[in-house]
Amino acid sequence: MFGLTPRNPDDVRDALLSHCCRAHFKRVLTGHQAVKLYFERPLAALIGMDPQVRTVWQTDEGDPSRTARFITLKPLPRPRP
Repeated sequence: MFGLTPRNPDDVRDALLSHCCRAHFKRVLTGHQAVKLYFERPLAALIGMDPQVRTVWQTDEGDPSRTARFITLKPLPRPRP
């Protein structure tokens, strides 16, 4: 997908980690014993087609490190011309 392959997991990791920066933060949702963070922007792909996606990261209340972990990625609708 967009030049990201299972053979190069570091590329996928780098693309996901660069996606969740403060400038692209969209919202926070508080749920049962967790907080979800939503980010929207193009995903840095390797073949020049950077798809618009939303990533969701979660911090669990029971985790003393409060480290956010990746939950899911969803393509965003393409803008209409």
